[in-house]
Amino acid sequence: FGILLDEASHPGLRPNMRTNIRVVSQAVENTLMIKVGEFYKGPGKYDMFVLSDGAAYKRNVTLGGTSFTHIEVIKGLSKGEKVITSDMSNFMKVGKIGVKE
Repeated sequence: FGILLDEASHPGLRPNMRTNIRVVSQAVENTLMIKVGEFYKGPGKYDMFVLSDGAAYKRNVTLGGTSFTHIEVIKGLSKGEKVITSDMSNFMKVGKIGVKE
């Protein structure tokens, strides 16, 4: 697709300059979001660890689309809950792990 600039003669532009663009394909309002973590591979179901009372409990969570910084939560988490967003693949055989917050 083609892109037209609002300011084609902007002083910050240079000949043969390359840049990255973001294309927004959908905007969702009033949705629960979590920060992007290394575990995220795309929309779908994930086993995630939710922090509660000094432990992390494994829970099935459905995640949707993402921006560069956040992931849409479709099902499985509530506002205010804390989740571990780092790679927890070594702990997927257990349902609970102790943590220090």
